[in-house]
Amino acid sequence: MVVLPRSEIRRAKFGAVLTLVLAAVVLVGAAIRLPGSSQLAQVPLILLGLVAFAAAAIAAIQLLSHRSNSQAVIFHEGDHYVIATNQLHEGYKLRFFRDVLNDGIVSFTDNEREQWSVLLRVGFHPVFHVRNVRKTVLLPLCFMVFDEVFVVDHTRRWDYFNCKNTSEPTFSDRGVGPFDLDSVKPQSQSGPSSS
Repeated sequence: MVVLPRSEIRRAKFGAVLTLVLAAVVLVGAAIRLPGSSQLAQVPLILLGLVAFAAAAIAAIQLLSHRSNSQAVIFHEGDHYVIATNQLHEGYKLRFFRDVLNDGIVSFTDNEREQWSVLLRVGFHPVFHVRNVRKTVLLPLCFMVFDEVFVVDHTRRWDYFNCKNTSEPTFSDRGVGPFDLDSVKPQSQSGPSSS
């Protein structure tokens, strides 16, 4: 598995868009010249059009395969954290967390899993339950692997960190969250929207 840095992803997206534009120009040019040209000149125009169509198809597939922004929400509750992500199937990130935080990661109990499942209503999946890990260790790890990081503490205060361009936040904001805590009703008193 290859994990591309954020700058490589931007370059690949730019190259795919440029390929789409150039392929469209070639297809339009070939379609304009094709009817008035001789049979001998039509063969290279048709071949050029087929190559442009194939390049456009590959570039479109590449653009569609790039992921959307990944978000993580960290619920800080005393000595433990619950991390929820908006994209459950980014396996390399989850493996990275398990490798680095292996001593601090604990399994969700059935009650906890049911309690945190209310996050599914707002599009987030609880993926990690971490104990006895310092916030100063956990936050930089999240900055490295997620594009946007939201932190909510036990006083219901949101912190937002934008890490779309670099592994360090380019800016942060207080009071910004991906959803309203009141829209996620907990099934027990210690859930994500408890105060």
